[in-house]
Amino acid sequence: MHLTTYLLTLDAQYDFLARHHRQMIARVEDAEKGNRQLQVDLTIAQARVAALESHEVIAVEALKQAKDEHV
Repeated sequence: MHLTTYLLTLDAQYDFLARHHRQMIARVEDAEKGNRQLQVDLTIAQARVAALESHEVIAVEALKQAKDEHV
């Protein structure tokens, strides 16, 4: 009788730990997915900054040229 109770308790503990393990794996997968999305967002933001900096340089040069033409 005690062995049966022990085995049932052990089985329940295994089920609990297996369920917990699956939940942790799902959380890690979600975190990795979020991390990948953040990396994509960062790359897009960096590309936008580079484009804006390029536009700024062009605008500054155009302004200098316009000032030189008016002088």
